[in-house]
Amino acid sequence: MASMSSSLQSIVLVALFILGGSVSTLVNSATWDTIDVAANPSVSSTSAGDSTQIQITSPGTISSQLKLELPALETLQGLEMSITPTPLSRPSAFTWNNWNHPDATIVGINIVNGVMYSSGQSMIELADYDFDNGLNGWTTTGSGNQNTLACGMNGTTGGSLSLHSSPMSFVSPIHDLSSVSEAYIAAWAIDGSYNCEEPPDGNEDLTFEYQDAAKVWHELQKYTQSGGGTQLVRQLFEPLPADALHANLKIRARLSASSCGGCDYWFADDIRILIPGTSLWGSPSFGHASNATESRDIGPYSSMFIDSFVPLGASLEWTIVDAWSGDSLPGLVNRTESLVDLSSVDWETYEALRLNVQITQNSAGESPAVYSVTGGGRIIDSFYTSPLLEDWTTNAPGWPVPNWTPSASGNGAKDTASNSAPPNSGSSGRSLTNDTDGDGYDDVDDDCVNTFGTSSMNGIFGCPDSDGDGYANTDDDFPNDATEWLDSDGDGIGNNADDFPYDGSEWIDSDSDGFGNNIDDCDNIAGSSDQNGIFGCPDSDGDGYANTDDDFPNDATEWLDSDGDGIGNNADDFPYDGSEWIDSDSDGFGNNIDDCDNIAGSSDQNGIFGCPDSDGDGYADTDDEFPTDPFEWVDSDSDGAGDNSDIFPADDQRWHPIWDGNSNNLSGRHSEALTSPIYNPGVPIQGILVTASKDGGLMAQYSIDDGTWEEFSLG
Repeated sequence: MASMSSSLQSIVLVALFILGGSVSTLVNSATWDTIDVAANPSVSSTSAGDSTQIQITSPGTISSQLKLELPALETLQGLEMSITPTPLSRPSAFTWNNWNHPDATIVGINIVNGVMYSSGQSMIELADYDFDNGLNGWTTTGSGNQNTLACGMNGTTGGSLSLHSSPMSFVSPIHDLSSVSEAYIAAWAIDGSYNCEEPPDGNEDLTFEYQDAAKVWHELQKYTQSGGGTQLVRQLFEPLPADALHANLKIRARLSASSCGGCDYWFADDIRILIPGTSLWGSPSFGHASNATESRDIGPYSSMFIDSFVPLGASLEWTIVDAWSGDSLPGLVNRTESLVDLSSVDWETYEALRLNVQITQNSAGESPAVYSVTGGGRIIDSFYTSPLLEDWTTNAPGWPVPNWTPSASGNGAKDTASNSAPPNSGSSGRSLTNDTDGDGYDDVDDDCVNTFGTSSMNGIFGCPDSDGDGYANTDDDFPNDATEWLDSDGDGIGNNADDFPYDGSEWIDSDSDGFGNNIDDCDNIAGSSDQNGIFGCPDSDGDGYANTDDDFPNDATEWLDSDGDGIGNNADDFPYDGSEWIDSDSDGFGNNIDDCDNIAGSSDQNGIFGCPDSDGDGYADTDDEFPTDPFEWVDSDSDGAGDNSDIFPADDQRWHPIWDGNSNNLSGRHSEALTSPIYNPGVPIQGILVTASKDGGLMAQYSIDDGTWEEFSLG
């Protein structure tokens, strides 16, 4: 095949025919940098008319082995050079048809008689943690444990993860997702209640997170408490972002905060990692690395070949990834050709590779069939797919293939008993009755009957496909770019190169932290911050606040200290008062000013704060001479009458009594104006304020117009 030669090391046979003679225009010999071959035996020479060999080590490189030298004062009249490529023998070819190789990855694959098919599952579980028999390899950073209460699990028996008592987390074992292009996380969660341990409070949240290749945690979903009297089931199902699809993925369930031991419960159960029903086979590692499973010679990678049959509507796609990091190589992602051309791979950078093959059934349940994968320059092609679609040409009216009969299960089976040549077959393997444009597609299936074409993707067959990516030009957003065909968000960047294929405002994520460069405040430094308007910057404690914007960069429960007292706002009972931070008795007075730290109180008078004040007059009971009278607190003259109602607060002989009806008895205090009975001098006294002395003598006061007081004795 023409496309194969570019991937092989080559010996170039060069024949030079140099003709000497004079011409009217001479070449100035001073411009030539000549070498005396005889004086330099390390330089080989070839005479005119002879042949020599030079080696070109890899595609796109330049050999300096061939030089043209002319004697001094001679001219070049004509030059003829013919180049004949000769592949170098490399004894390192291999064949993979043992699909269960120990170093291979197998997901959703059925193997029948040595042929690999898709199992057809709609969703495949890579991991399923039900915690029925313990923590299943999960580790905890706090006081969490396996729960066995039915109120905290998905079901009535078994177990779940129990998070409580302090900020803590559970971390999963490592999962290798480097060979998949799409994955999901599913989980079941519920908060505690007064009837199931103890409920979480505000800000005591449960967060599911994943760790990227740089070991930075990112939030997948956060759940908040539903109230102490009820429990609310949460069902998590989220796609894992692209930066989660690496070789060392971990999942974390984290409790953000807790106010006390034995409280603030969350439960998590049935945590699963899933991939779509596209079945996957990941090859063993191959390359010149010393620890590669298939060891190759040092040098450029040779082509590989996938011998397969793909029914109409089904798909087979392959991707080349770095064997150690799992990163896909640009331009070698989701390709559909049978020939795996590795000529573009920098073999010095990538010491070992893996081939990931994804196969998907069509709507009728028919699966692609893979017979073998060959490499190291070896090609085995059983021609189940039309060779015309693989750059072969023919002058024959048809080409023979074994009969193809899909089985009842939808998996194809090769009829090896028949050697007869069936009628022409298109890329679908079905009989051709008429192929007007000769492109290998029957007119019945050909969407461009009169125009030769090789398109085979997205339900459009046999139409022009300029870049050979399988997508018809009319269905290709990038008809001249074989690595792209779709721009879902219309930003001008193809989905394969677009880090955010469904977000028209973003297309590149330089630091692979999940934040596009347009919103990322730290383009080239991976980070997970997403709070306070700062996105994608380092956040050491994972609380969402960038380290540069976090007063407590290593404490996930704190990020702001508004009053600068060294205590974070979340833990500070007085976040805006730098002189206070804790209120042990929760009475509103900080311990620094509270005279009764551990006894709640409301006193705030006479320099005594936060102590019991039974009558609520502001004076502490211990400082109040009338602790149950909100109108009195001091008796300056110790006469039993508080200063506020005592007309004579400094005279213990007089106070303000209460007039008892129409009798002459006096008792207590009264603040209203009275009209007295008739005493001497025989007339009622208006506005009288009567006082009684301790020795029993009676006196009276009354107000006159000028506001002065006069006293007289009562008879």
